[in-house]
Amino acid sequence: MQLVNSWFNFYLSPENSRNIRLDASLVGGSLWDVGVYPNSMAITMIDQGAPRSVFASQIVGESGVDVAMRGQLVFGNGAVGQVSSGFRTPFREGALIVGDEGILNLVEPWKPGLKGEPSRMVLTGRSGADEEIVTPAIDPYLCEVQAMEACVLDGAAPVVPLSLRRAFLQSALAQYASAASGEAVTLRV
Repeated sequence: MQLVNSWFNFYLSPENSRNIRLDASLVGGSLWDVGVYPNSMAITMIDQGAPRSVFASQIVGESGVDVAMRGQLVFGNGAVGQVSSGFRTPFREGALIVGDEGILNLVEPWKPGLKGEPSRMVLTGRSGADEEIVTPAIDPYLCEVQAMEACVLDGAAPVVPLSLRRAFLQSALAQYASAASGEAVTLRV
């Protein structure tokens, strides 16, 4: 794994100041709302735990929360995660996962099949040939309920272990710290 570039953005009008996502007293902001998806994608796919260093920049909106956050996460194996989220662009989502053997382009990585349509990805191999991968439509929210049910009723292990959840949080907090200071943040991992 060399690079994960992932993003999740949508337009949220500044006039919509009563929206919980824009409420500084509730610690709103794009990173906590939709930025956690690209952040967790990078950490999960690179599979090195929390990044070793993080550099981020943000745009703070009228209400005092980040309306855009962009981060670069550098991992112990040299892989990089480039993540972005925001409330000031038209809707866009996606992820590129780059490895030695090819590039996987995920068009709708966060809620695949939510509209009842199959989801499509494109895998580009070393030769440059594209292979389309189609997955059936599923209800991602139902999947979450079923996973929780399996944990509670059947004693199954959580889909996302505690160690990974800690890495997600360490990375998000480091992005905020870096954006506030304008400097890269080194994590102790």
